[in-house]
Amino acid sequence: MTLDQEWGLTYNQYVLYLLEKYGGAKVNYYLYPNCRSKNPQISRTTEGLQCHHIDEYKYIHLSVREFAVNHWESQLADRLVYADLIEHLLLHIKITLEYCTEHNPDADPTTERANWGFESGCSYLIGTINTLFQYPPTINWQISMYEKIQNRYNDYIDILCRLKAFYGVPDEIIFTGNPNSNSLVVPTKIIADVNKALNSQSKWHFSY
Repeated sequence: MTLDQEWGLTYNQYVLYLLEKYGGAKVNYYLYPNCRSKNPQISRTTEGLQCHHIDEYKYIHLSVREFAVNHWESQLADRLVYADLIEHLLLHIKITLEYCTEHNPDADPTTERANWGFESGCSYLIGTINTLFQYPPTINWQISMYEKIQNRYNDYIDILCRLKAFYGVPDEIIFTGNPNSNSLVVPTKIIADVNKALNSQSKWHFSY
């Protein structure tokens, strides 16, 4: 599937696509309803995949205990989907565009997610991906995550261009470094390639 095809899917359609592509989760995200212990069998990082909570279209931070404990039903195996980092970012972009009232006036304003824009999951994932492309990793599980997406670098630059040009996402999100890093990573390669693409007339073959 091309990036344009992925971009054209709704959030629910994309979830179904990823479930078909990678298969569903076999276990719940947390071991018990108190959400104190993540299920070790949920991880597929050796395959370059992350686990996404499908219900993050209405609830926030479902992988964080303080929030997860209020939504046990969202931690069950049938409410989880796997994705690589770029696919995970696309999931959160779709959530923002479809379920955040800032970008969709028809979105339900009563959900937890309604008031959270691109600075939520999108910002975190962009920082992680920027860091991997700027400084290819040496830790085994990070290598797997990087290798899964390394051939989609051009798609990733396209995604950042769309966010910046069509939706006004600011540079502090587009060009952020990994928030888990001990030092701020300035993704100079990403900055240069996004600006080059935005300034290239031939780059604008896609639509939002």
